[in-house]
Amino acid sequence: MASGSPARVFWASCWWWRGAWLLNFDEADGNNWRSWLEPLRAILRHPGSLLMLVVAFIYSFTAVTGKGAMQYMEPGLFGPFYFVLVGLALLPLLGLKARSTLCRIRRQLWPVLLTAGLMALMLVTHFLALQQVETAYMIAVKRTSLLFGILYGAWIFRETGLGHHLLAGTVMVAGVALIVLG
Repeated sequence: MASGSPARVFWASCWWWRGAWLLNFDEADGNNWRSWLEPLRAILRHPGSLLMLVVAFIYSFTAVTGKGAMQYMEPGLFGPFYFVLVGLALLPLLGLKARSTLCRIRRQLWPVLLTAGLMALMLVTHFLALQQVETAYMIAVKRTSLLFGILYGAWIFRETGLGHHLLAGTVMVAGVALIVLG
């Protein structure tokens, strides 16, 4: 963790929660103060938000154990090993839909190959970064991808509310920056 005191880290993390609140602020009724917690409760009501909290929780363990595993393997070897291991672990769960998925992959091969290539590049740079710096710092910098995700969502998927989402995302990233710089 960053070198700041626990109280400083707590107050800096409040910026993250403020950003989360801003993402769903339309759930609150400005005239009714009792509804002001609704934006945070919406995180638990929306399946996508809830799943992302689960992903973040799992990632908090896998990032640290990945750094530990790199004491025994080079980052260039551990990255592919890790993805193969995850793929084999998920195969029984996802293999049930394999036929329909394989047919779709064959029809759209180039986008799949482009995505796979970008994932491979991400994997190599992820583990090289873990080798260079403390895990908490690398994860904090990686969280800035939130802003890129917001921009891509508006550009590629035509999601609405770009300004609103960028404001909320910037507040969340500022919280992470305050923790790291703490």
